[in-house]
Amino acid sequence: MKMDSNYDVLVVGAGAAGLTAAIGLVKAGFAVAVVEAAPYPGAENWSGCVYFTENLARPEILGSEGVEALAWERRLVERGFFACDGYGLLGMKYRDAEAFRHCYTVLRPIYDHHLGQIAMRLGVALLNSTTAESLIRDQGRVIGACTNRGAIYADLTFLAEGDASHLVTREGYEALTDQREAVHFLQGIKQVIDMPPGAIEEIFSVGPEEGVAYELLLRNGTLRGHGLRLNMGGFIYSNRQSLSVGLVLPLDNLREHFAGDPNLLMEWFENLPALRPWLKGGRRGVFGAKLIRGGGARDIPNLIDNGLAIGGAASAIGIDFPYPNFTGPATAMGLLIAQAAGRIRAGGGDFTTENLRRHYLQPLQNSRYWQDVEFLRKWPG
Repeated sequence: MKMDSNYDVLVVGAGAAGLTAAIGLVKAGFAVAVVEAAPYPGAENWSGCVYFTENLARPEILGSEGVEALAWERRLVERGFFACDGYGLLGMKYRDAEAFRHCYTVLRPIYDHHLGQIAMRLGVALLNSTTAESLIRDQGRVIGACTNRGAIYADLTFLAEGDASHLVTREGYEALTDQREAVHFLQGIKQVIDMPPGAIEEIFSVGPEEGVAYELLLRNGTLRGHGLRLNMGGFIYSNRQSLSVGLVLPLDNLREHFAGDPNLLMEWFENLPALRPWLKGGRRGVFGAKLIRGGGARDIPNLIDNGLAIGGAASAIGIDFPYPNFTGPATAMGLLIAQAAGRIRAGGGDFTTENLRRHYLQPLQNSRYWQDVEFLRKWPG
């Protein structure tokens, strides 16, 4: 199928930022197309995941009732943060359902797919198995994208392509141009552990719809009798009938200690004595691995251009300490671009760099998500 279409807004990527933007835009009266490289939204997303829904709950997106109807796994009631050497845990747990009222554990291939179906019912043109290969420009202005299925033209392009951020790099939006200061990528690994009925409730002392999320900082350890110098993050999140178990570490770390084999690393992690009580009775289910953009204030690319805005994981804006929050900033950027587009149209303006700076970038820089990233750049000073 070949396409040569015109829309008000083209969204590249059907993740947290892209679908939030698409829903907000179509509800505001814009004609919106979303291109997604995977067969369906979430098919290639292997994040944990604790999903922060405070922005989806806004009335201009889904509202509280709409969030309640999504395909989440459990309502988060407890978070924990631990340091671990493989044999012992040192840390803390905090249980407060009200504090985590906007947080849910989800399986992204299920949750994102459901969110994509909602977007389609609202009128979004969701084009799966469609890869954006390059941007189309006319006298310096971005007017759409070339895809593997044809050209798509739009007044505004919202680039929310995810962690790998191929177009951000290819189209010259990286903040870092010195090859010695290349963008930092991490290896993400996730294993789903299927649990017996009632096991999650018993192990974690939670109700049938209540969930927990634990983050771990792993330092050192042993493999086949040899010491390891590790510095990586791990997580355990409870789903409805399974646990999401994962690791995030530098690529060099994986190559040095585990011959670059993520399966070997995951087997080692699951068999650590400190983790066995949480995984008791579980069986290994689906497994996945992906590259993750490291993020941080230093890596934030140029987020606006004439006819273009960038958001989501491609923006490198995410909160990593004391626990990860990538969906909160991503959905915030989706909400902000929908609001910005509405204000620009109401004022009779075009999607120029200056208008996008005023209505999208500046509100983003004033948000707590951007300010948290700036704060962590200076931490612990």
